[in-house]
Amino acid sequence: MNMNMVYLKVASFNPNAKKLYLKIGFQETGRLPQFYYRHGKYWDYIIMSILKHKDE
Repeated sequence: MNMNMVYLKVASFNPNAKKLYLKIGFQETGRLPQFYYRHGKYWDYIIMSILKHKDE
């Protein structure tokens, strides 16, 4: 598909998912603060991305 960048969003209440994404090479590139409401509390959406080639 010749993609240069792939991104995802993970809610801050899911630290195990974030840990997995970091392990496979994604990096946190931003946040949407208090974006997601769940069980009476607001949570951040963490934006993560991975690039085809890292800048050298």
